[in-house]
Amino acid sequence: MSDDAQEQRGNSEKRVVGRPFQPGQSGNPGGRPKGSVSLTTVLREVLDEDPEVAKAMIRGGLTSAKEGNAAWAKLIFDRVDGPQTQKLEIDDMREKTIEEIDEEIAALEKLNADN
Repeated sequence: MSDDAQEQRGNSEKRVVGRPFQPGQSGNPGGRPKGSVSLTTVLREVLDEDPEVAKAMIRGGLTSAKEGNAAWAKLIFDRVDGPQTQKLEIDDMREKTIEEIDEEIAALEKLNADN
């Protein structure tokens, strides 16, 4: 084993799992440098200065979604309608017969056809 590998292995063995800092002690005591600006701050300033930029971004996203970009489509629907949730209710855990399954499929097809 090389010296570098041994050194890396030794470092990983010294890691503390769980909560390595005492309550009230920061893991980043220096914090973010004073005067630094986040990307979010810059983006908000640009959008506040020129609302047309926001409109262009939205148009671009809609165009991407129309062209099949699933990520943009999901983002748009999640923003407009909220993220989709699905609740499952299982009330019958017994095995069903083929006839019962066929009846349920027929009922679902009828319901779908009515809508």
